[in-house]
Amino acid sequence: MFFNIKFLAGGILSAVMVCFQAQALELQREMEFVPGDVLKIDIKAGNVKITGNDGGAVTINAQGEILPEVERSGNTVGIFTDKHRNWNHNKLDITIELPRAAVVDISSGAGDVAAYDISGGVLIDIGAGDIYLRNINGKLDAETGAGNIHAWWQAKASLPGHCRLTTGVGNITLELPDSAGMDIDAQTGLGKISGRNGRNYGRQANITLGSGEGVFRLTTGIGNISIDPDGIVVRNWPDDDILNWRHRRHEYQTDFQFKMGGGPMVFWPDRSAGRLQPYLSPAGFPELRSESYCWGGEGYMQFQRFRIGFTGWGQTLKASSSVSDTQRYIDYTYNLNGVTLEYVPIRGRRADISLGALLGWADAEINLARSASSDLTWDQIVLLDSERELSLKSDGFVGMPLARGNLRLFGIVWLQAQAGYIYSRMGEWNTHTEKEVFNAPKADHSGWVFAVGPHFGF
Repeated sequence: MFFNIKFLAGGILSAVMVCFQAQALELQREMEFVPGDVLKIDIKAGNVKITGNDGGAVTINAQGEILPEVERSGNTVGIFTDKHRNWNHNKLDITIELPRAAVVDISSGAGDVAAYDISGGVLIDIGAGDIYLRNINGKLDAETGAGNIHAWWQAKASLPGHCRLTTGVGNITLELPDSAGMDIDAQTGLGKISGRNGRNYGRQANITLGSGEGVFRLTTGIGNISIDPDGIVVRNWPDDDILNWRHRRHEYQTDFQFKMGGGPMVFWPDRSAGRLQPYLSPAGFPELRSESYCWGGEGYMQFQRFRIGFTGWGQTLKASSSVSDTQRYIDYTYNLNGVTLEYVPIRGRRADISLGALLGWADAEINLARSASSDLTWDQIVLLDSERELSLKSDGFVGMPLARGNLRLFGIVWLQAQAGYIYSRMGEWNTHTEKEVFNAPKADHSGWVFAVGPHFGF
């Protein structure tokens, strides 16, 4: 048992060490970029920041544990990564400066994207990550499967004639100058749409500002849409680092948040088998593995700081022995399940910590069997003289205060660990005929329980 726990801990430690030991690489490229050229980015994962300027060249700086390829084909400058490489422990940050009249096309599986001061047109399609947009002109089409979109234009900035902002799960914030003229069509599946002076539009709205010559389409599946035409809300975005942790965490705390996820976990230990053993050993029954680890799982949904979920674990232990030419068998099965209610006092994009409790139920079953090792005669079979089998069941309630921590490894994959103390209140043992067995020890699952495992969520 301890060997298996050490093996699991060693594997987790090795994975963490690999993450920290990966060597950082850097790539710098500069090439001519003339009107009509297109920048196309196609990466599996990574963070991208693009800024427009008045120059005539494109400057590319990439840093990370894996670097992209850069090549020109006709009027297209391509930046791409090999999609077949193992990205489990690789990070990539790309920073680009190019003429503001450029056309930009970005495709990424996961990562954040920031685009500033571009007038040629911007197309963004990412699987998961946040999108930051500032002073974008020309056609704007930005979509993320899971993440927030924040778009704003400074005073006197030109707005795009057509803009589509779409997220599956996340908030959309649109900040506009007072002179903005556009027709806004906004829709959310689960959330609210708010505008100037705190006005609430419900879940679907059509808003016309000024002349209304521009067309904006804002859509989120789960999340809020905020439209603020009264003035620019100054966001102190760091120009040199879109992943500034302190800034990102402060803004993240104020966002409407919906999360969901789950995954398998290893739970350790359960002491109920060991507590039954002293009552079974005198009768010649074999010893069960007393402090056992077992597999289970959990899943949850989170709204803002409140999380509700379901978790469960259990296993079957078997043992047999031979005493005085008689075989004795034990099958012991237990299951614990329950609803978890948690509050998340510390939350961020890379890690979170929650406190809460599990409220649920437990059931246990023990099968005891004894049989002669020699061949049985017909009379022995009919009269059951040499073979006995007894099945007992017990169930009851369990409660467990718990603390849980999540650490993002990459993309939607997290490492999750939790600790809690179970309080168990089990009923008396009953036979399969619902007859109560007197003077039998109760199944007792009380004690500390620890769990660790991969977690998949957004």
